[in-house]
Amino acid sequence: MGDDAKYFVRASDDAPEKGPYSPKQLLKSHERGMLGAKATARLETSEEWRPLTDVAREISAERAERKAKRARRDD
Repeated sequence: MGDDAKYFVRASDDAPEKGPYSPKQLLKSHERGMLGAKATARLETSEEWRPLTDVAREISAERAERKAKRARRDD
């Protein structure tokens, strides 16, 4: 995905989509509870809506992996 990815979100299946948002913006909104439990997200290049919690988890894992790689490289 990467930090250059853009996402659209919607609060529920019948809500209008909003965005695009960067991964950082999406995570901040999710962490602050600004989007409810029914929120979904999709990459701007995809039509597949997925639970926001799953998308946020993947973004966080990817960021942690990149951070760990940088740390190993800097050692």
